[in-house]
Amino acid sequence: MFGPGVGFAAVHVAHGLSEGEDVETALFGIVIPAALAISLVGCGYRLARSEFDPENVLRVGIWCSLGVVAMSAAGVLIVLYKQEV
Repeated sequence: MFGPGVGFAAVHVAHGLSEGEDVETALFGIVIPAALAISLVGCGYRLARSEFDPENVLRVGIWCSLGVVAMSAAGVLIVLYKQEV
């Protein structure tokens, strides 16, 4: 969970620094997704140091990875849609 969170945070920070967006777009397209990515980093850090059974940690990691794939696919579809409109 730590790695994807860092990657997503880096993408959103780079996007925020490179784009001149209005406040609403910056909030919903950059700030909130970046905050979620940073929280993913924090959760991964905390999970790695928790006292959970290793099987449960693996289960959380798998579900997190599936969520990353689903949200990435949704993001790609949104970008493709926005390019056509």
